[in-house]
Parts: sequence; C-alpha cells; structure tokens
Amino acid sequence: MDQAHHRLGQALFLGGMIPARAINELIDRMALARPQPGARCLLKESAAGYSVSADDSVPLVIHPWNTTVTWNAKLKRWEGQVHAGFIGGIDPTVSVLDEAKGKTIDAGLSGNPVIPLTGFVDRTASAEGGSPLPIPQFFLQQGAAYDKSISIDSDGQVSQGVNPPGWRRLLSLDLYLSVARLAVTGELSSSDNGDGTSTVSLHPLLNSQAVIAHGTRPRLLTIGNLKQKQEESAQQALFATYSQQAYQTDVPYDELLISTVFLLSPPSTDPSAPADGSWTAYVQHSVFYNLLYAAQNVVISSPTHPLNPIAIYTGLAGGLGDAIANKILQPINDAAAALQTGLAQIAQKGFFWTI
Repeated sequence: MDQAHHRLGQALFLGGMIPARAINELIDRMALARPQPGARCLLKESAAGYSVSADDSVPLVIHPWNTTVTWNAKLKRWEGQVHAGFIGGIDPTVSVLDEAKGKTIDAGLSGNPVIPLTGFVDRTASAEGGSPLPIPQFFLQQGAAYDKSISIDSDGQVSQGVNPPGWRRLLSLDLYLSVARLAVTGELSSSDNGDGTSTVSLHPLLNSQAVIAHGTRPRLLTIGNLKQKQEESAQQALFATYSQQAYQTDVPYDELLISTVFLLSPPSTDPSAPADGSWTAYVQHSVFYNLLYAAQNVVISSPTHPLNPIAIYTGLAGGLGDAIANKILQPINDAAAALQTGLAQIAQKGFFWTI
C-alpha cells in the first residue's frame, strides 16, 4: 500500500514537471480529433459517432458581392446573381440580354440582374496538357483529380488511361470588377550629345481609349481564370520598350477578383459530359465589403503641355542597344531603374480598398 502511494506521488511529481506547451499541444490534438461543424451546420455526438445536419435556425448572411448560382432548366445554362456592392457609392454594371429589346445592355447590379455564366475552365484537364490551375484541397477530397483517361508520355505518344473510381470533373469561372483608366504609353528617342555619347529617353503619353470606350463606372465581368496582373519588372519593361520602340507594358484598367464559381460533376462522370443541373455549384468569395477606388497619380497632359521625357540612358551611342543585345547587366539594370523611377511619378495604376 505504501509502495502504491509512493508511485502515485512520483506520478504527480512528474506531472507537475510537464511543460505547459506539451499540455496545450495535447489539448489541440484532442480538439482536432473531434469534427467541427461548418457554417449553418449542427453536430451531434452519439455512441455510434457523429452526425451533421443543417441548422436552419441561423439566418443566411447576405453581404455585398454575395454570389448565388442556379441552373436554368429551361435555357439549360448556369446563371448567377451578385448582391449589389458599391465602389465609391456607385454600383457596377454587367452586360445582360434585354429580351424585350433583343440586345445586350449594361444593367446596374442594384437591379439584381441575372448573369449567364459561360466560359468555365476545366481545372481537371489532363495534367500532361499543362493545366495551370490547381485543384483546391476541398475538391480533391470530393474526388476531383486531373483527367487520366488520356495520357501523353515524354515522346508525345498518346495512350488511353483510366480514371480512378468515382472520379469527378471540376470547372471554375471568375467574376471580377474592372475599372477603365488612363494608360501610360510612350515612344523612345535617342539624341546625340555631341561628345560621342547619346541619351535615350522615353516620351510618355496618356492613352484614354479605354475610358472613352467604357467610362469610369466599374463593370462586373467574367473570365475562366483571372490571373492577378503582376507588374512586369523594370527590366522586362525595358526589353519590351526598346524592342518595340514604344512603351506598351501598361494596361488601361484595374481589376479585382470578386468570387469564383466552381462546378463539381457527379462521381464517375464522362470527361466529355456537359455541366448540367446534375452538377453541384460552389462559390468562393474574395470580397465581402463595399469598396473605394482611386488612381495612383493625378497627371495633367495635353498637346501643348506634354509630359516631361524620362532619360533612361546616357553613354556611348548605341550603347544601350548593344548592352541589351549582349545582355550586359549593369547598363541594363541602370536603365531599368531609371525607367521605373520615372514612371512611378506618372503611373496610373489604381487601388481598391474596403471601408
């Protein structure tokens, strides 16, 4: 008996020596082992295990840009509606068909227009085909995977393959905001300094074609995949500028991803089967609040008051062209830095932010 008490005392003493970090880690592991209910779900535990059911007592939260998707059995197409969000107090427009007029019109989101969803991309296209889009983990767990019904080896030989049992296709479509703005363009010129050297300059211009075509009211557009526009590095801009003798790396609009619609096929779907009402729609939202937007710089330019030229190189005549042709890094990097610095003062790229 005394020996048992002695061992219990040792155990309590050792327990007191366990660091808090280890205890917290054990608690976290125990919590992870228990299923967690998702939004609007009820989790019940019984001797047989856990059961999940819908919780209809929780009201559905509707936020700006909330996207809903339905299958139109009559027109045999997927359609979406976006709860109106506002940018600086203005709701975007979306192009829809006015059946009464028989033509496409720009309708404000506040009117809750129905948007035909077309142009989906197949995220489960054969991996050998170079599908650039990853399959989210959630859909991998549901059975979505790259199509292996056709495989291509390193020699380009095509052969028949087999998809795993229960294989499912996954399509996706991005809904995004687009705001037209001025774009910075320009032309290069080289001037002789009279001492055996020359100066290469960019004469920037402001292109307003997109603003004239679309105005400044935001538009809601769809595309298979909206790759986030990454600004080219100054060196890439320099190569493009010098090779084309014109600065063409700016784009006349700013874009923001609002939501992504996913369509998941039933299990064991034929790879060529169309996405009909038997598929399941999911929406991943990227924005939940109203927005503000503004261009980066306010620049005034006119034929009588043109923008100042940006000197990007001073040195031996033809030196910049030779450096680019021979990939001599120092003059290239110096010119790229000068171009980037000069353009930063007149760049028109805008920014979205929440309020």
